[in-house]
Parts: sequence; structure tokens; C-alpha cells
Amino acid sequence: MLELGPDFILIIIEFDYQSHRDKNVPNEFREAFLGIGRGNPNFPREIRKLIGYEREVLYPIHYSLIKKPKNIKLAENKFIKRNTAAGAMMLYKYQGLTQDTGKVLKVLNDFIKDLIESKHPKHFATVIDYKIVIGKDLEDV
Repeated sequence: MLELGPDFILIIIEFDYQSHRDKNVPNEFREAFLGIGRGNPNFPREIRKLIGYEREVLYPIHYSLIKKPKNIKLAENKFIKRNTAAGAMMLYKYQGLTQDTGKVLKVLNDFIKDLIESKHPKHFATVIDYKIVIGKDLEDV
């Protein structure tokens, strides 16, 4: 039987922050997970280094915010509902070897867990939960 590895890795991050005080949190996640701008940490590069590959093992394809309605206090007993970012989803093309899939997923999971536990960079202190989902393009099956 042909052993097929994943084509895609999806990371779903759920976070909670005060949008009026920490307005850069969604953008900091975008830069980090896509590896652009200041991108602290640059996810694709850090995972490549931890795995020991010479080329990127995760190629960013898509980033999207997850928005939910939230009550924002304007004044005493005055609230308005605003759609604020409650999380983010990052879709990567997996470019590693099939036999390295387990190693890559473990390193990725441990890396995210360490960032959350250390609360450094500071936007990781806002993370409530995360999931890593792997997927296969059915055209390839």
C-alpha cells in the first residue's frame, strides 16, 4: 500500500485580548505565523531550523482571523457589540518528507506549547487554546 503523508497543516489559535489596549495582537500573530515583517518568531524559519532542513518545511498559504461578537464597554451600563478577533487560522503547505511527518508535528506542537507557557513573545500570553490539523488533497489520492 502506498503511504501518503499530509499535504497541508492547519494551525488554529484561539486567543483573548483587550482590543482597545492590545490592538496589535492579531497582526503580531499574522507576522509570526506567515514569517513576514518583524515576525517574532518567524514560524516557517524556526520550524525548519528545529527539524534540521535546509529548505522550508512549512510554506504559508493562507492566514485568516476568526472573529466573534464581543460586548465593548463604552460607559457605565453602556455596551456595544463589535466583531473582534478571537483567534486565527494558518494554513501551510507541508513540504517535508513523508517519513518526517511525525517528527515535524511533534516539533511544531512542542514549539507552540513552549511559546504559550513562556508567554514570550507577549502576544502568546493571550492564547487560550490551539489545534494542529493535518489534511490531504483528495485529488492526489
